[in-house]
Amino acid sequence: MGIFSRLVSKRKKTEVEELFSDIQEESKLFEEFLDKHEEKISFIKEVTPNWDKGNISYISTIIRDIFLFNKELKRLTERILELEKNDEKLFLFIIKEKLNQIEYPSRIFRPHKSVIDRKKAAMWVKELKPIFDKLFDFLGSLSRLISLQTETIKGWGSSGPARLAKDLLEKEFFYQLLVNEAHLDRMIKHHLQIIIRGINSFLGYEKVYRRPRKERITKGVVFHDIRDVKSLTFKQFYVLYNKSFREEQQDPESFFKKFLRYQELKVDIKEGATRTHLVVGTAEGKIVALTYFSVNFVKERNICFGVGWYRVVAEEYRRMGISNALHEYRLGKMRSDAKRFGVKDVDAIFSEVNDPKKMQSQGIKSEPTDLDPYENMKIMQKMGFFKMNYQHIQPPIDADAPVTYSIMMIQPFNPQWIARRGIPLQDMEKIWYYYVKYGYESNPKIWGIYQQVLKNIRESQINGYVTFGWW
Repeated sequence: MGIFSRLVSKRKKTEVEELFSDIQEESKLFEEFLDKHEEKISFIKEVTPNWDKGNISYISTIIRDIFLFNKELKRLTERILELEKNDEKLFLFIIKEKLNQIEYPSRIFRPHKSVIDRKKAAMWVKELKPIFDKLFDFLGSLSRLISLQTETIKGWGSSGPARLAKDLLEKEFFYQLLVNEAHLDRMIKHHLQIIIRGINSFLGYEKVYRRPRKERITKGVVFHDIRDVKSLTFKQFYVLYNKSFREEQQDPESFFKKFLRYQELKVDIKEGATRTHLVVGTAEGKIVALTYFSVNFVKERNICFGVGWYRVVAEEYRRMGISNALHEYRLGKMRSDAKRFGVKDVDAIFSEVNDPKKMQSQGIKSEPTDLDPYENMKIMQKMGFFKMNYQHIQPPIDADAPVTYSIMMIQPFNPQWIARRGIPLQDMEKIWYYYVKYGYESNPKIWGIYQQVLKNIRESQINGYVTFGWW
């Protein structure tokens, strides 16, 4: 066992070996999965450039290899998910592996005398249970995603390689499935690292952090998309969402599920006009932030713009820089979508915020968990947002919801718009049409508000531009 014998006294060595003797099958199974999935992710990173080139013979090999990878990974994930009720065994297995892998020259943990015992192990299993739950949740999502990939490949039939090379819809959809798998792989590894960190503490090895806690939390947030509406992560997102908005402002769970299912993604790709994302940020094993946004492409005006529908940081994690990090991640996703639409960058990001003065005049009080509207506007100003200079009306969530008055904010990236401090009226009219169309097309009440806001936009124009500036 190498370094194992140096860390545990001879008297305790036999007892510890007995502790691990009944989990050899689980250890081999998890090792095999990690190795196989790492191999597939490396493979995906190497081959995706050839997809864009439409190399049919190469794509044929890709499909065959991915199919074989998926067959083996599906078998492994299904067996691993059977371990869900045996968290303690997996925990103890990772302890054993950590003992085997620690090398003195590269050690980053400070040794401390500790005795491995079952009571202490049980305490740590309970402490890390939420992390294990997340780990198995991501494995479950991965299993479902692999099944969808396999079903998609089978659906191509014998013409698979040629169809994938020539059919933009199929190529884009399958590309997105692989991208999502890479995200899941990242989250699986991230949660394994959290577990390993806990195990190091359990063993008496404490990592020395040279940064203050505030910065460490900010740097430690991991962001990722949610597309699996059956996952525990989606349920946890909705809990934070419910805590963060008043009841009359909340969209039902079914609303998000509608836009996040893979079938909806395929429709979006086919129509070629919009992409929708739900991104959450996790830190210390919890969901601490979320943002729901869309990216829209107006082909007739060659405009690409993002809409930030929601941006939330859990109350206990505010003022740690997470909001800025979340926005930067969101902007990166928007720019990636813009490139998939065939344009260089998003022209702007739009986002509605509560109008503090209107809230005051209407007697609307913020909930204790709400971010102060004045503070929210200051945060957005620091991010580079400006106020649009027209009277905006926030469309209601459903036909019975009240109309609320808010402010439309913009973060511009189009050089001409920035130079003129405004958007050409014709561009703004199209932006507002797509803004309403994809956000509220199921609500008939919205079109009356659409016409009123459109009138306000036209009346506010100066020399053919709808301006923006400091509030």
